[in-house]
Amino acid sequence: MGPGTIEGVIDAVGVQVAQAIGALVPVGLALTGSFTVLAILSLGAAIIAGANAIVSPIIRMTGAAAGTFWAIREWPTIVRGALDAARAAIGLMIGGYSGPSTLFGMANDIAGRVGAEYSSFSITAPLTGIADALMGALAAILIWLGLAVTGLLAVLAEFQLLIGAAVAPLVLPALAFGLTSSLGWAPVRFLVSAAVRVVIMGATSAIMANAVTGVIDLGGSDVALMRTLAPDQRVK
Repeated sequence: MGPGTIEGVIDAVGVQVAQAIGALVPVGLALTGSFTVLAILSLGAAIIAGANAIVSPIIRMTGAAAGTFWAIREWPTIVRGALDAARAAIGLMIGGYSGPSTLFGMANDIAGRVGAEYSSFSITAPLTGIADALMGALAAILIWLGLAVTGLLAVLAEFQLLIGAAVAPLVLPALAFGLTSSLGWAPVRFLVSAAVRVVIMGATSAIMANAVTGVIDLGGSDVALMRTLAPDQRVK
């Protein structure tokens, strides 16, 4: 699976999630209106009961309603922004990181180098050519699988962020009513934790991939890749 395919799949999921959120936005706005009405009735009941301070509750209520309406309308942009911010955070730690496709690109690159190095050595050492070719093919497959698994974990973390945030417009309206506001914050908390998970998995995957590529010895066409040789036999 090529890096471009991985990025294409993630983009396709992002588009579908944005469409799903867009379909739920009208429902969320209607629910927000209902919760706002409940907040107004609650405030009115408090005033009738003789509440002295009414300015502060009015400000909180109008602020919560306005913020909720805005969050629901802008939720697709907020979700994509959270994913882009998570990738940017990984890029600050791992130079050149632009998403899980980077990890698969590293896997393809090092696996190709492994196969090419063993093939070159088998030509210069025909007596062991078959064995080296088989070892090279096996090593390339194992290395690719090891690096691809770490990349897959990063992909899954991004999928969880995108898909998990799709139903938020049905929960966010609870922010507009004080008694249910804690429930309304759940999508926001999920988005933050999912973004942190993307950063952790992406950075861990990239660091592991760099560690694997760092221990591979590319000695030259006359020395098999990762072949155990005495120090004086290695190509300088």
